[in-house]
Amino acid sequence: MKQKKRITPYAQLTKLLQTREQVTILYETLEPLTEVYREDFCIACIAYINFGIKRPFENRVMQVLFTSYCDLLDA
Repeated sequence: MKQKKRITPYAQLTKLLQTREQVTILYETLEPLTEVYREDFCIACIAYINFGIKRPFENRVMQVLFTSYCDLLDA
């Protein structure tokens, strides 16, 4: 039986982005974060792009990053 290859949240998100600027800023935003925060951020962004859902983060820094990135996506 063939196993499905896991597509990372980052790879899924980059496919949804519309401009090179969005990809560049995403990379710069995620680079200093831990793996767990990177995945959470990407999943939250995917939900925002596909469904308009703004996920609340308990961590204030993550909330500011997410809100700012959503503003960029809306611009």
